[in-house]
Amino acid sequence: MLPHFIARNLVATFPNKNSRKKLTNPLTMHIENLIQNYIAENLLFCSNGYEYNNDASFLKEGIIDSMGVMELVTFVSDTFGIQVEPYEVLPENFDSVNKLAAFIRRKKAGINQNASLLMAEAV
Repeated sequence: MLPHFIARNLVATFPNKNSRKKLTNPLTMHIENLIQNYIAENLLFCSNGYEYNNDASFLKEGIIDSMGVMELVTFVSDTFGIQVEPYEVLPENFDSVNKLAAFIRRKKAGINQNASLLMAEAV
C-alpha cells in the first residue's frame, strides 16, 4: 500500500477524462508534484499547497533552511529509492523543485542503466 501523500499525488497527477486541464505528460509532472506536496506539508506546514514557481530558489526565497535541505535528502532517498551522496547535496541539485526533480531523474536513470548492465553481465 502506498503512503498517504504518494497515493493522493497519484490521483492528483492523473486527472479524470472530464477534466478540462490538460497535462502534456502527467508522468513527467509526478516527481514535481511529490516534491511540492512534501515541501508544503512537511517544511512549510501549509495546507494551501506549494505556492511558488518550480524554479524558485528554496534558499533565496526562504522556503527551506539548511535543516530543510537535510530533510529533503531523506525524503528523496526514502521516496525514490536513491542514494544521495554528500557531494551531491549542492544548490545545483537541491535548490528548486525543477532542479531536484532533474537530479532525481538523473539518479534514477543511472540506477536503471547500472541494473541493466548488471543483468546483461549475468547472462
